[in-house]
Amino acid sequence: MYGGPKLVQPTQATTDSELIKLWLIRYLPTLGVISAPVRRHVKQRLELAISDDARRITQQKILRSLPAACARATTEAQQFLSVSGIAYDIWEVRDLTIQIHKIYETLLSCYAESFVFAPMLDCLETIDSEQGRMDAATRILPSFNQLIWKLEPLLRELKMLYRFSSNRQMIGFMTTQLHFTQRHIIRQFDPYERLWLTSYFQMIEELICMPWRRICTSALLKKSKLDSIALAKKMLPRTQAIAENIYRRALCDYPHHVSRQGRIQSEAVRTSSIRDINMFQAYLWLCLLENSLSVIENELLPLCLIVFPSTNVQWQLVTQGIENMMVTIQAQLSASEKELFAQYAQPIHQLFVDANLDYSRALVSA
Repeated sequence: MYGGPKLVQPTQATTDSELIKLWLIRYLPTLGVISAPVRRHVKQRLELAISDDARRITQQKILRSLPAACARATTEAQQFLSVSGIAYDIWEVRDLTIQIHKIYETLLSCYAESFVFAPMLDCLETIDSEQGRMDAATRILPSFNQLIWKLEPLLRELKMLYRFSSNRQMIGFMTTQLHFTQRHIIRQFDPYERLWLTSYFQMIEELICMPWRRICTSALLKKSKLDSIALAKKMLPRTQAIAENIYRRALCDYPHHVSRQGRIQSEAVRTSSIRDINMFQAYLWLCLLENSLSVIENELLPLCLIVFPSTNVQWQLVTQGIENMMVTIQAQLSASEKELFAQYAQPIHQLFVDANLDYSRALVSA
């Protein structure tokens, strides 16, 4: 199978270390859901859930259930795509399932070998602050880089299966199956184990659909302007809050919208919507760092024109969401930052507005 170019293990010489830390912080286990006093009280229980023995037990438990979880996820994804009118090749589905199984085996092997987020247990008092999270990321970074280095070849092979498929809508199967597999795996565990495992699963999902590595490497290229790098570093930590805000706006503006995933109020739609808005922001900042609209025009927009018609998402909801996102971001910028951001915000929004006819054609064919 084609594996792409030889993977170079990331170092500070090839990536921007501060941006990598901002990327890493996205996956820090959400200890904020546990109040600080309770957190101290249950520290021993948190430690126990990621002890060497506990991680090995978790690994074996998931490996035993993984074939069944992958099989159920495959069936559910096929049913979802069939309802959406998307044709799929059974052999391509088989290859994707095999590759997803390999990814989880490798992920679990890494999980059992060493737990990258372990330093967080020494930061329980400070993890709620921005500086505390950055300090934790600094301690976690070496192990995080090793984990990414081991996973990226397998993830690249998974992407190659999609890119070489004759059916561009296969990306819908890939992401849907991955999400369903994770859901079946995670429900086996108690809240403490879920807290730690969820970070690994979120990381896998985002490595497939978000250009984080490119963001981290683009900052070092000569064409990346210092003001663009500074703006990206300022706004990347805010992507989740912005995504949740834009989703809430969509709830108010389109309360009766129903896609093939369900009503806009459903948990499935909420999760996928926030993920998509996060992904859009990642591409937006990559656009600034690369000083070009091409990544939006040639990668993100075509992807949207493949995925959204198949799930029956209204294009007006997409364009309105982009407009709301741009306004939300601009409200957090200084005058000079607004001037820089405006060079990209309006052209990007216009690209999606102009794509309405292409969307209508895709909707008919879907």
